[in-house]
Amino acid sequence: QMQKRKPMPKEYVNKLKEHPYVVKATEWTISFTPDFKRMAYDEYYTGKSMRQIFTDAGFDVEILGDKRLQNFRSKLLQKAEKDANFEDRRINNCRKEG
Repeated sequence: QMQKRKPMPKEYVNKLKEHPYVVKATEWTISFTPDFKRMAYDEYYTGKSMRQIFTDAGFDVEILGDKRLQNFRSKLLQKAEKDANFEDRRINNCRKEG
């Protein structure tokens, strides 16, 4: 059974926008800073759970939900294989052919 993603409450989105580890936030998505990704990656490998990492960083994991944390974790581990700096490549991502 697929868990349906829920939009985050607007009040929480506004709170996220003020968070030092957040680049961008909407009801549906959150973009985290490279610093947060590096820290999360390091702490994950010392045995901390994603829930604990997010809680310690001041995020409300009940509002974020397990699905978001799982998605963050899998993207984080995929990105770590490609780029240990966790810089957001989308800015330089040119999709033009040729």
